[in-house]
Amino acid sequence: MLITLFAIKGWMASSPSPGTNVLRRIVVLLLILALIGASGAVSSQSDPANVLTIAQAQQTDAPALVFSGGQVIAAWIGSDERGVHQDARSLTEAGLSAVVTLPLPPTHPYGQQLFPGDSTDATTHLLWLDADQNQQTTLYSALPVPDLSVTRGPVSVSEGLALDFTAVPDGEGGYYVGGEFEHILGGSRARLAHVLANGELDRSFELQADGRVTTLYRRGTTLIVGGSFTHIGGQSRPHLAAINLGTEEVTAWNPAPNGTVKTVAFSGANAYVGGSFTSIGGEPRNHLAAIELGSNTAAAWNPEPNGSVNQIVADERDVYFGGGFT
Repeated sequence: MLITLFAIKGWMASSPSPGTNVLRRIVVLLLILALIGASGAVSSQSDPANVLTIAQAQQTDAPALVFSGGQVIAAWIGSDERGVHQDARSLTEAGLSAVVTLPLPPTHPYGQQLFPGDSTDATTHLLWLDADQNQQTTLYSALPVPDLSVTRGPVSVSEGLALDFTAVPDGEGGYYVGGEFEHILGGSRARLAHVLANGELDRSFELQADGRVTTLYRRGTTLIVGGSFTHIGGQSRPHLAAINLGTEEVTAWNPAPNGTVKTVAFSGANAYVGGSFTSIGGEPRNHLAAIELGSNTAAAWNPEPNGSVNQIVADERDVYFGGGFT
């Protein structure tokens, strides 16, 4: 599948607020366009004068995106006469950088994710899965800097089989990571862990899940965890939980969806939750719902998609979602 990642120039110029607000809006738009591209729904009728192509790659995953160090960074898997490689480029208001091939020798890489690292040196975390010749899948990380050179990596994060992962920055240069793994960076951590800015495992964070973690969302000092688990940190929290990062304890919030949660985003006071459930917060809700963090009851908002919701992107005004519905 040919994935094309692009931005609409006119949209960028129409923002009433320059600077960071423009780039923040670019990130939201690019996430939406990457989501559309991954579903094969990109129109070929776009006006070429208003479209800026960022990346094209023969891969099933949309390119990874992040706003970090005052720029948007995109990373993707490339393949040519040199073999398989990981490529990246940056986008600022001044324009696009040249494509850089990262010095990260892959075998069968997939599932790239990017997110901000330490703000003092504007680093960016790049995580991906790579299957070796024996199809043993391992989670790796690297630390690119603004010029897209790599200061650390590749580093093997998982030990043993890692089937998938999700990760979010911790706000202090490290990240929380979830997925399907049992050991990470020398410690026993079932499906949830905290990695410090120096790349070491945070051994004080010991909350673990009894099923796959598919999505993480950090909102201030609260970490939202979604997946196919039924318990987390020893507490009964079917498929969705909130962790107080100050106390490192599971909160009382318990909407208890009856199926896997695949994605969470916030707009205002509401958590927008998507997945393959049919009820949540004591109300019938097919695959998508809105719930306040201070409440276990689903809000009246009910779009009722007829298939699984796999991705949600939200800002202060709008909520966008995509998945397997028609």
